[in-house]
Amino acid sequence: MNKNLMMLLKTAASWTPAVPFAAGAKGVWYDPSDLATLFQDSAGTIAVTAAGDPVGKMLDKSGLGYHLTQSDSAKRPVLQNDGANYYLSFDGFDDCLFTSAQVDLSATNELTQVVGLRKTRNQNAEVVYEHSNAANWMADGSCIFACTWTSGGDLEPGVCKTAYYQPSLPVGVAATAVVTQTAKISPSTQATWKNGSQALSASNTLGTGNMRSAKLYVGLRAGPAFPFQGRLYQLAIWDRLSDSTTLAKIDAWCNSKTGAY
Repeated sequence: MNKNLMMLLKTAASWTPAVPFAAGAKGVWYDPSDLATLFQDSAGTIAVTAAGDPVGKMLDKSGLGYHLTQSDSAKRPVLQNDGANYYLSFDGFDDCLFTSAQVDLSATNELTQVVGLRKTRNQNAEVVYEHSNAANWMADGSCIFACTWTSGGDLEPGVCKTAYYQPSLPVGVAATAVVTQTAKISPSTQATWKNGSQALSASNTLGTGNMRSAKLYVGLRAGPAFPFQGRLYQLAIWDRLSDSTTLAKIDAWCNSKTGAY
């Protein structure tokens, strides 16, 4: 086995999102590779057992109970496998999952988010996930975090409060990526990593105050609007900043579940 790959796997094995949650962080963690957390129905009575099964419920592995569900059988993403890793496939029409409870991140003004994903069509304005109760989140008046795509494959992960800033991160269509971001509302900072390397850094004003409590939508925006066509391999979000050493571990862990680099 390649020495660099061996080191990557060793690093990944030493960290999972269970680490920040065990230390008291608030947030969510969704892991399509763990079939024990997936169910075909929203009630959680019919287990997902293989690729090709619809997913009507995905358990939150943070331990905080922010489970994702979809009661409409026609709007459920499908579990798939690329030959090495499991992912949820969203159809870009109406597939989505969302929390019934408000995900409460209002205790701090800090955030770390990591996602393994792949866009499979070239279309403007697709929302991979968003933490907001409103279809017009710019009028929502409080903090949201979002991961959206523009045409051509630029990803815009970001956080905003009373001011808006989402950096543009070139990813491409049909390119699998691990994207990690840390953000603080005030003093405003954002740092974004792609596939193990820091790609962006910014101090654009995001506003003041803490993060918020809102539902989390995965696969589109509340409304609904801007459906995502593509793959979701992993998603974890928590209310703490992560240092560069931890970020390297986060990226290595997510890549072990995604195979992006």
